[in-house]
Amino acid sequence: MKRFKKSKLLALSVSLCCLVNMAVQSSLAYIVATTEPAANTFVPFQNVEGDLILSKSVDHPFGADYVIPENIGFDFEIRLGAAYAGYTLTSTQGDITADKNGILSVHVKPGVPLGIEGIDEGTEVTITEIQKDGDGFEVMDGTASMKVTIDSEEKAITPFINVYTPAPVSPEQVTLTGRKILEGRNWQDGDRFCFLLERQDADGNWITMGTKEVTYDAANADFDIFDFSSLIQNMEFTEIGTYSFRVTEENGSLENMVYDTSEKTFDIVVYDADMDGCLEIQEVTSASLEASTGVYSIDLTFTNAYNEATTTTTTTTTTTPTTTTITSTTITESATTSAATAISTMATTTKSTTTAETTTTSKPVTTTTSTTAMTERTTTGTTTVSTIGPTTPTQTSTTTSTTATTERTTTGTTTVSTIGPTTPTQTSTTTSTTATTERTTTGTTTVSTI
Repeated sequence: MKRFKKSKLLALSVSLCCLVNMAVQSSLAYIVATTEPAANTFVPFQNVEGDLILSKSVDHPFGADYVIPENIGFDFEIRLGAAYAGYTLTSTQGDITADKNGILSVHVKPGVPLGIEGIDEGTEVTITEIQKDGDGFEVMDGTASMKVTIDSEEKAITPFINVYTPAPVSPEQVTLTGRKILEGRNWQDGDRFCFLLERQDADGNWITMGTKEVTYDAANADFDIFDFSSLIQNMEFTEIGTYSFRVTEENGSLENMVYDTSEKTFDIVVYDADMDGCLEIQEVTSASLEASTGVYSIDLTFTNAYNEATTTTTTTTTTTPTTTTITSTTITESATTSAATAISTMATTTKSTTTAETTTTSKPVTTTTSTTAMTERTTTGTTTVSTIGPTTPTQTSTTTSTTATTERTTTGTTTVSTIGPTTPTQTSTTTSTTATTERTTTGTTTVSTI
């Protein structure tokens, strides 16, 4: 061992000095030589010297820019054996002394190697990392212990790598609520508004997390409030970063209602500043944020406006002239029989048709009226011929009289009388006619011979 070899060399040197001193005293001169004691100085963070080099590094998911906190370090036991019990060795951290079992207890920080000098060649050394539960650190590949043998030709290097996996965090201190405001009219039965909560994924897409509704309820004073707090608080963040969210109102179908189209966004920043084994909510950012110690309250407001309907009326009038068509037909039939019988029939038929059409167009209502009137008039005259006196064929006197009254049925009667000598050419006729337009006129003809 190095420490025993040094003792032998020291004794040998003392003996040699005594012999030299005796020789000098017998000579002409006496020489006294003094030297400063040699000291090995180890400077941390620079060139590490030592028989044993212990290094520590941490693999974490936070990226190359992340700075491991200064308080992070790891405990090790270095077993040198019973021969080193109580023995003091030099190191980059200063002098360290083994316990009664020859064990060195050291604390190593990531990126700061520990060098130990003074271990004899051929010494078998066992290095073991002391594990702690719940701190988020695990040795890579489960390697918590290493064995090396000290070699005078080269340093014994023992690299330990730890993997840091922090526990996820839930934003239990974040609340998310909102209120619906209605302007322009009072709330009414059936008023219902829906709101959507979304989160943004790594590709920038918005993913739906859930919806909430507010429905008018006169019995509930808080009917206009929606609450997304439980959806937020039940989330788990497993990585550091900034997580973005937004709340919007869905466009409804209430008549004359102008819906709020704004997007209410907020961010939750997840970090691990102390590497204590758990992620934490570092910050919450929102225009509607009310923050107190450790609590983040996001209170949103959505406002809808009701606008009364505006009516514009345009009226267009189109007039179509009225056309009246009247058709009259007169038929007269007369017959005379020289054998003391004469029959005269006169028929007058008047047919009148009147058609009137009126069209009125106006927006928003169009009305069309069509009127057709028809008047048919038929007049039938009845002639009665009477012969008085001798039956002389040429002695006939005729008087004709026609009378019509305003009734649904009009009967005209004509009377012919002959007075005086039966001279064929002496005939006196008086005719009086009155006609009334009715739906139907009926005439009767009677012929009598005396």
